[in-house]
Amino acid sequence: MVDASQLFSGRPEARYPDTVAVTYDPASRWLSCVYNDHSVYVWDVRDLRDPRRAGKLYSALYHSSCVWSLEVRGGGGGGGGVHLPSGSFLSCSSDNTIRLWNTDSHNLLTRNILSHDLQKVIYVDDNVTSLLDPESATVTGGNAEKAGSSGSEGQQTDQSRAGIRTLRVSPDGQHLASGDRMGVLRIHDLDGMEEILNVQAHDSEILCLEFSKPDTGLQLLATASRDRLIHVLDAARDYSLVQTLDEHSSSITAVRFAANEGKVRMISCGADKSVYFRTAQQVRASPGVKTQLLLS
Repeated sequence: MVDASQLFSGRPEARYPDTVAVTYDPASRWLSCVYNDHSVYVWDVRDLRDPRRAGKLYSALYHSSCVWSLEVRGGGGGGGGVHLPSGSFLSCSSDNTIRLWNTDSHNLLTRNILSHDLQKVIYVDDNVTSLLDPESATVTGGNAEKAGSSGSEGQQTDQSRAGIRTLRVSPDGQHLASGDRMGVLRIHDLDGMEEILNVQAHDSEILCLEFSKPDTGLQLLATASRDRLIHVLDAARDYSLVQTLDEHSSSITAVRFAANEGKVRMISCGADKSVYFRTAQQVRASPGVKTQLLLS
């Protein structure tokens, strides 16, 4: 929201979170409310005769579930220019959202009257149930037990697997890669936060994403998952698949690229207690040049 009048002009199809806690300060006549999407609002209710004259004094929009990953950005990302201003960072959560925050009031991207630090929310799913805290969500009415036991059981199972698991910003600051708990890889353009790629990359949750650094001379993205596979994608060619590696016998928890001694290496480790070192070699294929990672 960018205009205060939008606070009291709800659309018919709009849905709002439930209020789970309130407290009133009689001295200042402020009403503080906590909602089951983990948002906090403080209202000025001096004129109790007309609720529409209530004024919003403060509000904060937090993730409604656990936060899995953070990406902190400084003044820019290399040769691609400044795509995120200084003081910005990105977070992802089990609530199926990616949120862009900024702690520097002089470098705000947008003016949001609901939050001074939250600049953008990317909703990766149309299912709004993940935006509500399942522990605070309540069912009112006489059929509460029935609705909670049967109707929502399958929904809770799906929700337990929902969420964005990991984030990574490309070295040039142009793209944001994210992997969710269903194995879906997404690429967003940081200029407009538009989704430019959505692919089912793995059979299980993606635990790690890593871009190769500029000093390697390559533009690669590695995705590692609980399905024991590493996919290496060519970021310079619309994230086309270069190679799939399957040496690990358990979940892969970290992947890194390194350049030393004139060689580019990829290092991975997993829950199988092993660390693999691989060397990248340029293998010419027709047409063009294809990059293949070989175990050294």
